[in-house]
Amino acid sequence: MNPKGCLTLACADGSVFEVDAEAAHYIGLFREMIQAGNSMPTTTKPLEIPVSITGPILKKVLDWVHRHKHSPQVLDEAYEISIRESEGFEDQWTDDYFKIDQVTLFAVVNAANFLHIKALL
Repeated sequence: MNPKGCLTLACADGSVFEVDAEAAHYIGLFREMIQAGNSMPTTTKPLEIPVSITGPILKKVLDWVHRHKHSPQVLDEAYEISIRESEGFEDQWTDDYFKIDQVTLFAVVNAANFLHIKALL
């Protein structure tokens, strides 16, 4: 975490993004580290995403994370269906979010899989 209480993530293409602590808990990869008894990374250096997730794709995924970080379903381990199909989450923002081409959708799903964001799969 940096002094602002955010994680800084760096993509393979050099793009850098800050993720607040609340949103970082939504990202399964970081939540699993905490549940395993590890603390959130305390470095001020960006955490490098070790796969080919580009800046525009990570931004799209983080848009989803920030939009849904207050949803209780996303932190429930038994939560098996996507937010898109759950009651009360069908809205214009979600519809617009998924108006993307197949290549972008595939990249978003791959990034969500790597980051363990089950609700976006």
